[in-house]
Amino acid sequence: MPNFDFDLFVSHASEDKDPFVRPLVAALHDYHLEIWFDETTLQVGDSLVQSIERGLARSRFGIVVLSPAFFAKRWPRAELDALTNRELATGERVLLPIWLGVTADEIRHYSPLLADRYAIVGNRGIEYTANRIAETIRPAGSPLVIARGMLADHGIATPPPTDDYWIDAIESAAEIDGEGGFGSAMLWSRWGFPLPPKDGTIEGRARRLSQAVMRNAWVAEADRRPITQITEPHIVHEFIEEMPGLMETCFEHPSYLGAYAPQLLIPGFGGPFEEVFDRWLAYAEGRGRADETIALHKTDYSADDPEYLAGAFVMGELNGPPVAYYETIDYLFWLLSSKSDWLPSRVRETLTVGLCAAQTWVRQARDGSIRPSEHLLRTLAATEADDDVPRAPATQEAVMTLAQVSVDELDLPESAAELAERLFEIGAIDTLAVRRASRRRPK
Repeated sequence: MPNFDFDLFVSHASEDKDPFVRPLVAALHDYHLEIWFDETTLQVGDSLVQSIERGLARSRFGIVVLSPAFFAKRWPRAELDALTNRELATGERVLLPIWLGVTADEIRHYSPLLADRYAIVGNRGIEYTANRIAETIRPAGSPLVIARGMLADHGIATPPPTDDYWIDAIESAAEIDGEGGFGSAMLWSRWGFPLPPKDGTIEGRARRLSQAVMRNAWVAEADRRPITQITEPHIVHEFIEEMPGLMETCFEHPSYLGAYAPQLLIPGFGGPFEEVFDRWLAYAEGRGRADETIALHKTDYSADDPEYLAGAFVMGELNGPPVAYYETIDYLFWLLSSKSDWLPSRVRETLTVGLCAAQTWVRQARDGSIRPSEHLLRTLAATEADDDVPRAPATQEAVMTLAQVSVDELDLPESAAELAERLFEIGAIDTLAVRRASRRRPK
């Protein structure tokens, strides 16, 4: 299938531009069609011949405005011949003639082949002509065409339906989409949300397809910036507002928003979602399930397990969608850095205590490579015979290396030495050494 950049190429005589062609192109844009039109497509310095040749080759259809002025010009005839030759070569309908102020006899005199072809009578008006063109090139009831219109309403420009872009969109719309519940999103990328349910209707398929296109954009942009759990709340809100369709989707699926941006669950950080989180917490408490991620929305964490809250903040719910962007140790050093000062002190302390207690910050990387955290574990194992394992020179060096990786990854303002010392001060290394030693003792 060839790739097309435009839905329509407009061939016309310059005398017809002001009274007919320019208003027609404007009306066709309202149908969300991509149009090659010299006034809007050509840029300063473009080769006129090369640009027209590209437009002819990369447009699905060609409009030819047949008028007395058209018949008198050599160049429009060359464009007409190019479109006709493409039809003969491909066997597909490409040419869409419009009769403007001409009779059938005049058309027959100019080109007998054109006289037998069904044409749109432009003298019936701009609105009529644009509607007939749109009906011709956009099959009625096409989910893809309807989806393009939906996306255009969100300000998203998309290529013509024949472009390979839509193959990716259709494949994305066919993926597992969370219909099985929160847990079915385990294989998603971050900032993925459920698609509209498959209801079997053309409108429903179009809605699902357009949502898949927008979802792909959210996921890509969230990774590019990146938008993670350590992003300041006002930046997260700006991201949600900027991405087409995301705000409405977050309101519809607050549990996913809470997973990807748990910092918004902290009271005062929810912005427009604050009331939604209030209702979610009340509902969870009413069912005796306030130990879920929504527990971060409480004003008092005294009765909650810091280890659980830290795990939910960094790793998300068990069997829920993936949320971690960095290694867990990176989050711990971030909490020890002034870069996390925007967190309320009680939240920061709870998360720090919880991550230290969980000991999940020392493990092999998800990609299978050996992270400095794994090197730290090996160092502890090799120095267990020492009386002061946590402060052994080899241990301190391993922690410094670990801290430097996080400083570089997160652009933390402190030095690796400062953060390494803070990790020792909160007893994280001592706790780790004790736990490892207890596991190695014979029972």
